[in-house]
Amino acid sequence: MNIIHGSALIFGFISLTNGQNEIWKTFEGRFYGHFGQPKTFFKALEVCQNIDGIIAPVRTQQESEFLIQSRSGNNERRWIGGTDKNRKDGDYIWLDQSPITWSNWNRDEPINAGGKEDCMVMEANGKWNDIDCDLFEHKYFCMIENSPMGWTSFYPGKEFRFFDLHRHTYKEVENMCNAFNGEIPSTETNLSILNALRYRMKNEASNETKPLWIKSDQFLGKLFLSNFIKKKIKVLKGAAH
Repeated sequence: MNIIHGSALIFGFISLTNGQNEIWKTFEGRFYGHFGQPKTFFKALEVCQNIDGIIAPVRTQQESEFLIQSRSGNNERRWIGGTDKNRKDGDYIWLDQSPITWSNWNRDEPINAGGKEDCMVMEANGKWNDIDCDLFEHKYFCMIENSPMGWTSFYPGKEFRFFDLHRHTYKEVENMCNAFNGEIPSTETNLSILNALRYRMKNEASNETKPLWIKSDQFLGKLFLSNFIKKKIKVLKGAAH
């Protein structure tokens, strides 16, 4: 089967649900994303900074309990956003430069073994430890003050992002959704959510004839755009699996 591309800009919506695929959750007005691909501390920080965030600090017991409950794989360490790198040994601060006013260190920690333990992890039990920033790779949480870059929470329990993608196949868009632990909305999506998407599309899309990927090899345009050309739907139906 030939892989068909959209004839114009293709938009995709990704929804993150409150089910097992959700990676972003809120706590006290901030957004926390769980990232399951292990990285070194500063590689993880780079990922967080790319979405205008930092590795999550753990400022209170309540925040600690929230992160423990939010993670998957309960027996694994997670990076948390504290370091004493380029500072006096043991003088840890959070990555946003705020002081550590509540702590949950393991007994006798931090010890800075070998003089290279400058970054913080949270153990499975929630206790903290200092380890080498570059020697180990761990999963981590990113924290941002606002909704994740490009994501909008305009329906309870859902986060959506409107992508302006030029000449991408359905499969390419689907792979990108999977990278966010999300999905393209389907024809089975709740009607209220679809109506919310319709309203958002009217505000986002400058040209109502632009095709929009949706599951079942159809376009959101087929559902919502009154002047969408049916012939285009037939041409693209069954594309890119």
